[in-house]
Amino acid sequence: MEMPLAWVTSVSSFYTMYWKAPVGRWHLQLCRNLPCALRGAGELRTLIHDTLGLCHGQTTADGRFSFEEVECLASCGTAPVIQINNGAYHESLDAEKVRTLLTRLATE
Repeated sequence: MEMPLAWVTSVSSFYTMYWKAPVGRWHLQLCRNLPCALRGAGELRTLIHDTLGLCHGQTTADGRFSFEEVECLASCGTAPVIQINNGAYHESLDAEKVRTLLTRLATE
């Protein structure tokens, strides 16, 4: 492409739809921006870690789930929010809703 590596890296790391490594069948993106953080995103991150054993940027050994924290999913009025596979938004989440979501996804 005859472009400096830094330019390519800056673009690929800015947009959440560009993945630099394979992701799981269910790619969970948790917004960590201020409105989501104030409404419990940190607790949801801990729940995902405790349930799936994943930290930001990781994929389960079986390839079913991957997890990343993203800066903004533009759903501040319904925070906290998780986007799955660059598609479906799951909004106004709490621990019980996330547990139910993870259980459902694990069986699909």
